[in-house]
Amino acid sequence: MHKSAGFYLVLGTNLKNMKRLLTLFALQLSIKLLLAQPGALDLSFDAGTGADSTILYTAVQPDGKILIGGNFLTFNGQPRPYLARLNNDGSLDNTFNIGSGPDRKIFSITIQPDGKILAGGSISYFNGDSVFKLVRLMPDGSTDTTFKADTIFSLMKEIIVQPDGKILIGGSFISVNGLPYINLARLHSDGKLDTSFDTRNALNGTVETMALQPDGKLLIGGSFTQYAGVQGYRIARVNTDGSADTTFNPGIGGAGSNVEAISLLPNGKIILGGEFTFYNGSTVGHLVRTNSDGTIDFSYPQNPGTNLPVRAILGLPDGSHLLGGDFTSYKGNSVSSVALVNQDGTFNSSFNPGTGANDEIVSLTLDPNNKVLVSGYFTTFNGMPHNRIARLYNCLTPQPDSIFGLGYAQCSGAPQTYSIAPIGGATKYEWTLPAGWQGISDSTSITALSDGSGGTLSVKAFTDSCGWSYTTTRTIATIQPPGVDICLVTVDSASTHNIILWEKPTTTLIDSFYIYRETSSNVYTKVGAVGYSDLSEFHDDTTANPNSTSYRYKLSVLDTCGAESELSPFHRTIHLQNLGNGNFQWTFYQIQGQSNPVTSFNIHRDNLGNGLYFPIGNVPGTNATFTDITFNSFSNSQYVVDVDWNISCTPTRQVNTTRSNIRKKTMIDFPLAVEETATGDIQLTVYPNPATETMQLQFSDGSRPTAAYVLNALGEKVATLQAATHTVDVSSLAAGIYLLYAESAAGIYKARVCVY
Repeated sequence: MHKSAGFYLVLGTNLKNMKRLLTLFALQLSIKLLLAQPGALDLSFDAGTGADSTILYTAVQPDGKILIGGNFLTFNGQPRPYLARLNNDGSLDNTFNIGSGPDRKIFSITIQPDGKILAGGSISYFNGDSVFKLVRLMPDGSTDTTFKADTIFSLMKEIIVQPDGKILIGGSFISVNGLPYINLARLHSDGKLDTSFDTRNALNGTVETMALQPDGKLLIGGSFTQYAGVQGYRIARVNTDGSADTTFNPGIGGAGSNVEAISLLPNGKIILGGEFTFYNGSTVGHLVRTNSDGTIDFSYPQNPGTNLPVRAILGLPDGSHLLGGDFTSYKGNSVSSVALVNQDGTFNSSFNPGTGANDEIVSLTLDPNNKVLVSGYFTTFNGMPHNRIARLYNCLTPQPDSIFGLGYAQCSGAPQTYSIAPIGGATKYEWTLPAGWQGISDSTSITALSDGSGGTLSVKAFTDSCGWSYTTTRTIATIQPPGVDICLVTVDSASTHNIILWEKPTTTLIDSFYIYRETSSNVYTKVGAVGYSDLSEFHDDTTANPNSTSYRYKLSVLDTCGAESELSPFHRTIHLQNLGNGNFQWTFYQIQGQSNPVTSFNIHRDNLGNGLYFPIGNVPGTNATFTDITFNSFSNSQYVVDVDWNISCTPTRQVNTTRSNIRKKTMIDFPLAVEETATGDIQLTVYPNPATETMQLQFSDGSRPTAAYVLNALGEKVATLQAATHTVDVSSLAAGIYLLYAESAAGIYKARVCVY
């Protein structure tokens, strides 16, 4: 987010309150603050151990150097009583040589247009020379001997230099040059009292803050209740000659308590901050906006404001303001000595200082880079050690626009270049690559080495004045090989092997196709591969016998980067069985996750066993049995089943049907179980028979065999029933004729079986 067009930064509390203790919880939360946001600490400002006591005032020179004044005696471990100058990075400026400096507190600092420095407070000596609360220094820190302020008795808090060079001073003093100029006076540019600005005996209380209007009139705030005989409860306006401006009327009661900060809006309206909670009889929350005549501006939401006093207000060039103190809430929003307030008085959460200052902030200054210097009593800011001074970002670097470059990851090790449009004023950029990628850049472009996987690519920009921007991201896809489904599985015309067919995608990213067969329940093993440039069919599953059982196949794709796709849904072959006496049954064609694609089955017979098949029947796709009533008329016949269906597929051979294995009349699959049964009405069926891998035992009552074994010609047991199944594994047996014994509750069955 860019800097708001107008806002207030609010800071405050009572100076007399005890300093708050940071809890560990608050410390932990504060560290989580993102550096990108306005209000965040500028970590390039490193003041070391900072000041050993309060910094009451800061002023920034045009070159960015920072003058600080207050109650401290050392800064970053170096002796610097009450006044010092820092470099822009927070370090002490050792070229600023003030000798022994002031002997007491500095409350206010003003830099004249010619670069000379006015410093005022409770000082009586400066570098060993007698002074009267106010001193003027040369830019190098030496005393300006052409300036000698008249005797000011007590304390000076505010200094304003008029465009004509005259100097307005305010504070808690009872005389200037022996005359009763109480708490407000004007000096000539050489420090002598300007008696033409007649404020003698005008005030009955202190001046805490002042603001000079463009027309030369002066707004003052403090603890007084009248000015020059005119009621002015804590706020008044003074004409250019020192008389009271009676057109300024804050109403009965004015501010209910001390006014400590004033800021002028370009439209002439005025913002006041301080200890007051009432203004002209209306409840306000330590903050009020008035019209130019001092009456309350009811278009501005006055209450609730802050829960503790506002101590400082800084007007910004665009008419927005920074306001400040030690409060913990603003309009019900939790804050910690700092908050962002829109021009209309509403809270703006985009200014996020985290846990803020752990004690009171009494001074705000905007530096030439639009950063905010905060100073006061605090020792930490957002959980980090910052003794009495810190610098905050006051804006957000513009977020980069779109990231240009490929939206997908290339093969591992391939270089991929991304770029963004430059951000005005940005000095560096930070790129974050998807996990596993390699590359580094702090410019508007980056060339990285992909690891083949995608992820999130991001970049943010940094400017010295505004810190980091919000992050711009782009999702980089992992290019999975295209999923390719099987068109169909079928059996070759000689019934010796299965054939798998698929459509070939038109892409150059495929290296090859992998074919998988189910080798145990839901376990698929790769049985072969076909290159992309070859025909999209597979014939080489030599370990599968279509005459033994049906099979499930799946397909995957290997891309040119070596990545393999997910397996396709399986297709299951049709397996035809001869039950004897012209009865045939077969397994349904099956596609994983789809309904039965077959509309009808076609039964074909080779009458003479010479390879010439003729259609002899057709059954619906929901039926998997057929009886050939002319079975006995063809002694050497053999059978095959194919389908009519709704599959639309164009593999390289353009095969659009599937067929079963071949079953011969002379190779009958029938149960030979006869005698020794407990009852004569329960039959045993063994299939497939002949078989090459496994045989299934099926009793007509649905029961499971309790035992089964196969004997060879020598009467040796060579195969047994697999536990808790209907299956006997004969894959290890040599081709030949065997005798099968099977037991059930009905008795013992015998069957002649063939292995080939």
